[in-house]
Amino acid sequence: SSWLDGEFIPQQCHQDIGDATAAHYCSLRLDEGVSDLASVVLSVASSLETQPQLFDEAFVGPFDVANKLSELLLRRMGREICECDMTPAELRAVAISRHVRTIREAEKDLFAKYNLVRDMLEPTTDPDLLNVALWIAMGYEYDAGGVPGTCSWAQPESRAEALPMADDGIFPVDFVRDKNWTQALELQIVAAADEDSEEEERLAHSLEEYIETIVGEELLQVRRSSTDNEEWFAARTAAVKWLHLFSEF
Repeated sequence: SSWLDGEFIPQQCHQDIGDATAAHYCSLRLDEGVSDLASVVLSVASSLETQPQLFDEAFVGPFDVANKLSELLLRRMGREICECDMTPAELRAVAISRHVRTIREAEKDLFAKYNLVRDMLEPTTDPDLLNVALWIAMGYEYDAGGVPGTCSWAQPESRAEALPMADDGIFPVDFVRDKNWTQALELQIVAAADEDSEEEERLAHSLEEYIETIVGEELLQVRRSSTDNEEWFAARTAAVKWLHLFSEF
């Protein structure tokens, strides 16, 4: 049902379809001992076809649901699934899970961490790599979900109000693509100077030197002089500065 809710809009019929699918699948495995995947898919589809009322308000049919069940089972077995069959939310979850692994590996080695930060400032790098680093540093709790495409995050209980979730309730807010949240990072950086103008200037200079060290003086000038790159580069540098100031990056 969560797949249907995410693909379309939440509806009661999705829950009913999910319940019917789960009930028949459990019966096949526990009562009849069916283990062949093709037989499971065909039997589930056939069973759902006998309950057309479940699909009156749905945008899918019995075989769509049965095929999705087969994908879920293959993922649970650790088998590769064609990403073209995944929803945008599932694709993002898969990418984010990879980013979590990348960041945790980089944390073990100073040189790997340096290269990772450099990658964060590249225009071709997925913005969610920066988001994941920020989420981890801020204390959001990651749950891999056990199945590719199903990871989730939760707010730390002690800071739930200050660290909101995105509208989908699955991921935290987007600090890189959303200008308002990028600005929130910038304001926290300024606030770190404790309203001392000299300290603020010193901190700003220090952070600029850090970015210049990572990117290189000439390339930094090129990226900041390009109007096409200005917005994305500003967001990425704000994220990297925050990570450098408030975390182990």
